[in-house]
Amino acid sequence: MRPIFMCAMLLVGACTQPVAADDSSDGSGSGSESGEPHGAWQPVLQVDKEVGALMSVWGETPEDVYVVGGQPESGGGRVLHSVDGEWVVESLPADVSMLNWVYGVGDLVWSVGMDGAIVRREGGVWAAETSPTDRVLWGVWGASADELWAVGGDAVGDEPVLLRRDGASAAWASVELPELGVNSHGLFKVWGRAADDVWIVGDLGAALHYDGDAWTAHPDPAAVDIISVWGSDAEGVIAVGGRASGRINRVDGGSWAGETLAIPGLNGVWVDPEAGATAVGVQGTIIRISAGGYAAEAEDSGTNLVLHSVFGFAGGPRFAVGGSLLMPPPFTGVILRAD
Repeated sequence: MRPIFMCAMLLVGACTQPVAADDSSDGSGSGSESGEPHGAWQPVLQVDKEVGALMSVWGETPEDVYVVGGQPESGGGRVLHSVDGEWVVESLPADVSMLNWVYGVGDLVWSVGMDGAIVRREGGVWAAETSPTDRVLWGVWGASADELWAVGGDAVGDEPVLLRRDGASAAWASVELPELGVNSHGLFKVWGRAADDVWIVGDLGAALHYDGDAWTAHPDPAAVDIISVWGSDAEGVIAVGGRASGRINRVDGGSWAGETLAIPGLNGVWVDPEAGATAVGVQGTIIRISAGGYAAEAEDSGTNLVLHSVFGFAGGPRFAVGGSLLMPPPFTGVILRAD
């Protein structure tokens, strides 16, 4: 599926309060302990339209995790934060729309989303940062607060978007892109192993690498949409995507090598610092990717909802988030956890 860019008409004031679980039946399972084997995925929270779809998860520790999402409208953005085992909705500026990605550096956390939204959490408070674009932003990453990158574009008619945040001035600016080698209309995710080793992936196999001085294009010759990217010293750089069928790509000598699998399209990937990776996608798909290879082991998510993002910690736990993104808004959402 393409990243979702829809409109809805639900205006809910942001607040700071515990989130109530959605008791409606949506194929996600119940949150109860049911004799599942250790390490199985369990729904820890289901949310209704007051929160919306959940698009991205990131945390500093397993006890300090952020999830972002919402509804695609002004004021529809949501941030959930785990506090002492309870998920709490944190306050956002009133006009922030749906948030699509979250990432933290030190004591600071950034999130980006619809309408060019960029917000930063500092000292427990979320504040808007001035964005140089009103286009949808899908990803944000930085090796430090000195320099961050954000990417976007609607994958339909927009020009791809690349933004850079200068830590010294705390200002975001648009960055001119090199020739991509493909007719891309969106950049979806950005991730790096260091400030001088950063990868971006996007529409129709678009991919860019930054060496600390300049961005260069490294398009995937398969020309398949690449939705998400992550990596580690042990595994290198792994990207996933695909539409009708999921695809796994790895960087091999500066070029992409990959395999298309007989599974639904993949939206998110997290690479274990020790070995292997986890990817998530359409129809509640969750797979474990073998260390150094492309073999995929399916895991039971217990849901048919679209899973958009996955994140974890060496030795566990892992979190996956998503929602009713293939249905018209207003959306509902789910958080899954595997220990």
